[in-house]
Amino acid sequence: MYALVLALLLQISADSTVSRVTFHIRTSVPVKSDTVHVIGNHPVLGSWDHMHSLRLKRSTTGLWQGTVLLPHGIDVAFKITCGSWSSEAVSPDGTIPSDTWLHTSGDTTIAMKIDRWKDDIDSRSSTITGTLRHHEKFQSSVLGTSRDVWVILPDSYEHDFQKRYPVLYAHDGQNVFDARLSFSGIEWGLDEAADSLAQAGIIPEVIIVAVANSPHRLYEYADTTMGELYARFMAQELKAFVDTTYRTMPDREYTAVMGSSMGGLISFLMVWWYPDVYGQAACLSPAFLWGDEKIFRTISAKPFPYPHPKIYLDVGDSGIERDLQPGTKRMAELLETNGWTIGNELFCGFITNADHDEKNWASRATQVLAYLFAPWEDIEELMKGAACE
Repeated sequence: MYALVLALLLQISADSTVSRVTFHIRTSVPVKSDTVHVIGNHPVLGSWDHMHSLRLKRSTTGLWQGTVLLPHGIDVAFKITCGSWSSEAVSPDGTIPSDTWLHTSGDTTIAMKIDRWKDDIDSRSSTITGTLRHHEKFQSSVLGTSRDVWVILPDSYEHDFQKRYPVLYAHDGQNVFDARLSFSGIEWGLDEAADSLAQAGIIPEVIIVAVANSPHRLYEYADTTMGELYARFMAQELKAFVDTTYRTMPDREYTAVMGSSMGGLISFLMVWWYPDVYGQAACLSPAFLWGDEKIFRTISAKPFPYPHPKIYLDVGDSGIERDLQPGTKRMAELLETNGWTIGNELFCGFITNADHDEKNWASRATQVLAYLFAPWEDIEELMKGAACE
């Protein structure tokens, strides 16, 4: 990544159409680490990965300062943290602000004052529905490190001891169940959506396993060596633990995986690499064009799995989502060409007025769960207009 960012900096430094953006951050509260970070959606700001975000230096006047070079004419989103989402800068009233957006049109100085950090004031009530089991620092021999895992058990789990349940694995686990953990303060609400659908008799009760991301998220959720290790951890190590710890239905047709953005990319790769483990994958706003579109070469080099796993694809039409549309449509067309049928094997939808954030992914939670787990006759209405057009 450092080489990538250096190459990018050298490239745009040689280009006359660049913007020099300088950050001046003043803090009225103590900084919890040795530096202040600017993290954003562009590679020079880490692509939302704290490991590679811009680290500001403290001047003799007490300001935290740093400068990056960005191409002219692009929109860049960013936030200020102390190096983790738990220490994100928040508004004076304690609310988590939306991303700050900058349109690069020339040399610019961004001056901001930080009055509070998230971990100083986070006392919100839990938003979890169902019985939560937290496997803190679950140790992985495959990854060589630990990972927090949260498991939501459905209502009947504690009293119907003969019953077994399908399982949904979700990436970016901090954002799945609890707004207190989510970096944006907004959760996907998979627990509430699953509970409502089960109570209505639309889907069976489901166990949901949410796996925390790490500072290496960008590479663990991609077609990389780290991505292959993460996928093996999920498919072999974590699934074995879940199946022996909980009353699951372990066969592939009852096992699904889902994620958004890069999480959508790794969800697709996991169902491709381990079709005997996962029978369904939901890829929301998938980053199929990441890494010079490597995923298309990857799947073309391996026989298409049969029986076909059920695949859900969707993408919005606002902001970054517009850039993701071509990759999503191309993937849907490739799957159709290789035997997937729009309907009970493949859903592909363009979501109107949808941006690239937790709020919008949460709004699709009910639709995703219904497609993954409801009987075909109950989702026919959902399938109308299911082509990415």
